[in-house]
Amino acid sequence: MMRRSIAALAVMLVAASELQAQRAGTIELGLFPTIAYFDKSLQLNQGNGGPGARVGFFLSDRLAVEADGSWVPTNAP
Repeated sequence: MMRRSIAALAVMLVAASELQAQRAGTIELGLFPTIAYFDKSLQLNQGNGGPGARVGFFLSDRLAVEADGSWVPTNAP
């Protein structure tokens, strides 16, 4: 079991070193679901879901700026 774990780790490290990073000027877009659980003192409905989106811009092959946001509807008593 330990040998398999070490072998798997070695393969992942070798593969990761061969992967190319994104190029400068590349833009990434993504969508994701969101579920929110609020503090009980707020008296809001728990487990409400909503959509989210993210955008990333690569300034260089090693540096990126990212932003994301999500919207979750709530009902106060």
